[in-house]
Amino acid sequence: IPLKEKGIVTGYIKDGQGETVISKLNEPLLMELAQQAGGYYQNGNNTQEVVNFIKDKLGKMNKTEFEAKEYSDFKDQFQWFLGFAIGFLFLDIFFLERKTWWLKNLNLFNEK
Repeated sequence: IPLKEKGIVTGYIKDGQGETVISKLNEPLLMELAQQAGGYYQNGNNTQEVVNFIKDKLGKMNKTEFEAKEYSDFKDQFQWFLGFAIGFLFLDIFFLERKTWWLKNLNLFNEK
C-alpha cells in the first residue's frame, strides 16, 4: 500500500515487524460480507459490467417522488434606484453651491 505526499509515492505502509504490507483481493470474503449485510458484491475490474449492474439494480427500485420545489427567478430592479441615487449625489457634490452638512463633515481632502 503506497504512501503518497502531493501525488508522489514516498514509501509503503509497514506492519509491526517492519515488513511492507501487501494487500490482496479476497473475493469470497467480500461476497460473504455483502450477503450477510444484505448487499451485493460486484468486482470493479470491468467498468461496463459495474455500470450495467448498477443500472439494473436502480431500475428495479421503487420510484417515488420525495418532494418537489419550484423556484421563481425574479429580475432585480434595484439598479434603477441605485442609479438615481448616485446621479443625485453627483449633482449635489459637484453642481450645488452649498454643501450639505454631512458632506462638510466628511473632509475628503484633509482640509482644515
